[in-house]
Amino acid sequence: VGAGKNFTRVYESTRSKYIALCEGDDYWTDPLKLQKQIDFLEKHPDYAISCHNCDIFDNETNRVLGSYPNLLKEKEMTIDDLLKSNIAHTCSFIYRNVDIKIPSFFEKLTLGDWPLHMLHAQYGKIKFFPENMAIYRIHSGGIWSSSNMLKRLDETILTLKYMNKYFKNQYSLQINKTISNFLLAKAHYHLEVHNTFLSTRCYMYAQKYNKISFSSKTNYMLKRHLSKVHPWIIFFYTKIIKL
Repeated sequence: VGAGKNFTRVYESTRSKYIALCEGDDYWTDPLKLQKQIDFLEKHPDYAISCHNCDIFDNETNRVLGSYPNLLKEKEMTIDDLLKSNIAHTCSFIYRNVDIKIPSFFEKLTLGDWPLHMLHAQYGKIKFFPENMAIYRIHSGGIWSSSNMLKRLDETILTLKYMNKYFKNQYSLQINKTISNFLLAKAHYHLEVHNTFLSTRCYMYAQKYNKISFSSKTNYMLKRHLSKVHPWIIFFYTKIIKL
């Protein structure tokens, strides 16, 4: 039936009290991971989600590249944090099972984990643990990690637009800010490949979704009009701020 429909069928047939996610190319590393997260959710019914840091493992070099999101302390988050960015890797998430109906548009999305987190976050707070209790693997066969940057940006923007409609504009202020940020990232991407026309279009669209800050606007304009000296300007600007 296809991966999207298969996921929906399996997910909606789940009757357990909690749901933990672990995709086939990732794995858990702490034997107490599930117990720790579920113990917390059992004691705190106002929380809908628990997640944690993950080690990022490069399958090509067999090296750990770092940690994501690399937060050093326990943290309480809400759906507002999740609407700004995908706050942790999928293999770290545990949801309280609130019998969610997966929207039909999920089957059209390449990026499925972030909107799934959003669906659950509307029912309670998010608990973040700083421990690294899983491995997120990057490899050429990964659907998301192997796609090019432009495709990732387009898929992310499409996902956010779908979620805005799903929430009936309840969180449109924050979602529009996030869409604007990704459109600005697209504008910078097109500058890197010397496509000024598409860069300008993306920049104009970004402004329609949310007002671009002075620093972001200055950074973009310098990069566009002074591409050769832009890295040096940013370098000296950063040094002045530190002083």
